Amino acid sequence: MLTINLSPELEQAVQEQAQQQGTTSEQIVIDSVQKMYPLTLPIEAEGDGTLADYWWDYIGSIDSSEKMTGGANLSSDTGRKFATLMTLKYRRGEL
Repeated sequence: MLTINLSPELEQAVQEQAQQQGTTSEQIVIDSVQKMYPLTLPIEAEGDGTLADYWWDYIGSIDSSEKMTGGANLSSDTGRKFATLMTLKYRRGEL
């Protein structure tokens, strides 16, 4: 919890804004702070970008052959690998 001391002038302005919007002074301050420091992904009103555009600098992929000879091939034959894993879990009584 955070306590903020406002000058009388600012407090009056916040109260007037709250009354005009039919809300509380606290909600006016919370909304203002959230606009300055958003906790959620900003969505462009005009649709100028996509989610992929927003995350472009943060996601990527690697070629596993750069890390190990022949590569890990983790995306190949996944159905068989899953079935084998489920069979092993069943035999161990984990299912």
